Amino acid sequence: MKIKKFESIKIINESSYTDFLMHYGDEIRVAIQRLDKIGQESAGEEDFFNYDEIDQRLENYDKNVIDEIDDWVVRGVAPEEIAEFAIRNQDRYGTEPRMVLYAIEDYFHACGLYDEDEEEDEEEIEENFNVKCFEEFKDKVTFEMSDSPKPYWVTKAEFVADMQDWGYSHTTLNKNTDMLIVSTKNLNTLKCQKAEKYGIPIYTYKDAFDRKDRLYKRVIRNKKLDNLKKKQEED
Repeated sequence: MKIKKFESIKIINESSYTDFLMHYGDEIRVAIQRLDKIGQESAGEEDFFNYDEIDQRLENYDKNVIDEIDDWVVRGVAPEEIAEFAIRNQDRYGTEPRMVLYAIEDYFHACGLYDEDEEEDEEEIEENFNVKCFEEFKDKVTFEMSDSPKPYWVTKAEFVADMQDWGYSHTTLNKNTDMLIVSTKNLNTLKCQKAEKYGIPIYTYKDAFDRKDRLYKRVIRNKKLDNLKKKQEED
């Protein structure tokens, strides 16, 4: 992807701008690499990513930030431009500049993409989990489902079988359920409304198909940490 040459314009807060570039230079470079990767993955394919779903996942960020990231993915961006936008956004809306970098990271992950070190980290976590903790946590991460799993699975029975192979346990939807799997996120349905009420994450069958046993790694990590804390307290 060709990076657009940055044309310097008036900086609202020169000190903040310089500090941001100096302190977060490495993170800005990583952010640009992520933007480039998104652009490369989606090049020539307008519908490569489900942008409606991405927008839903990033709804906590200011819309102008997501719009700017959309633009950077298409045309490229220089470090100075990210820094200037972050400072201008802070001056106008009071948003911490680093939130722009967080938004790029979450945008990257919402596209189903991960850095090489993140992939290695996940593989290490997965290996350690399977070797040391699988039996302890197997079937303790629960899910409920709704709608048809097609085209990713032919039947719900096949979907449940795969989920169980990945360490998840099917249950009815209640406040202790770890996730709800649906064909599309529709908050007008009773199950989605119930999940929202209990703060239960809602994923799609595509998410499950793409992420498999890594779909809900945060729950696994939390269960591991809770278990370690309990053992430390017992000791």
